[in-house]
Amino acid sequence: MRALFRGKTSTTTSPRRDIMELSSVVRTILVGLCVIAVVAGSPVPDGPDRRINNGIEAGPTDVPWAAGVLVTFPSNTYFCGGTLISQRHILTSANCVNGYRTITVMLGAHDMTTVQEFITVASVLVHPDFSSFFFSNDLAILTLSRPAPLSDRVRVVQLPSRLYIGHSFNNYETTIAGWGQTGQSTGEVVPVRRLLYFRARVITNTSCLISFPLYLSSRNVCTSTENGAACVGDEGGPVTVTENGQTILIAVHSYGFSMGCERSWPSVHTRVTEYLTWIENNSDAVVM
Repeated sequence: MRALFRGKTSTTTSPRRDIMELSSVVRTILVGLCVIAVVAGSPVPDGPDRRINNGIEAGPTDVPWAAGVLVTFPSNTYFCGGTLISQRHILTSANCVNGYRTITVMLGAHDMTTVQEFITVASVLVHPDFSSFFFSNDLAILTLSRPAPLSDRVRVVQLPSRLYIGHSFNNYETTIAGWGQTGQSTGEVVPVRRLLYFRARVITNTSCLISFPLYLSSRNVCTSTENGAACVGDEGGPVTVTENGQTILIAVHSYGFSMGCERSWPSVHTRVTEYLTWIENNSDAVVM
């Protein structure tokens, strides 16, 4: 997670200019991924602090709504996750994009060397009540410069219906996906080449409050890190559950323990059901 955040911004960018400015950055990242694949050292040994390393490599159609979000700021470039909620809109975390210069979204990117779609972002809407200090209302909606072509590798996720408002999801098994750091080496390049996902159980906000007493609210969902944990570069990524055979987006990853992703502290996410009206009013996503 980035330690410093910038002021809110909602502007319109030029798709052609964005592609030109970011193409060299994307090429550099992809070249770096190929180099890492050749020279990577031995994986860390199994142990009680092994976290995102427990992630499973996603196949081409396992998490087709997952989006890579490459964000350029005036002084640096950052990568985080997102979720395709309509053909024109990505839901992500505000702390990923607040103060951005240009943004490019990657879809169908289970392998970063075979990305299906690169689409520039035309505009960004950060939640008006977002706080970079408390990480509250940590959501943003990205409007794409063109509709995303749908396929078996690029799909729109289902949002929870209003019947789920007030539902805690306690003890549900979630799937969390992203291209963030795995903890296998220091200074690890983000994004990693392959999209990873892992299962994590929802814990009560009461138990999570012990770890984050100043930041947690009913608008958050917490998950255990026993089987895996989201890490640097995973912010904004999807947290889903399966109900009656249907995958539902219940949260967007927000933050974890600031001292490292491999510690046994809960992961904290933004609860989507608390923002359904805002999402519906500011996108063409379908809310039942």
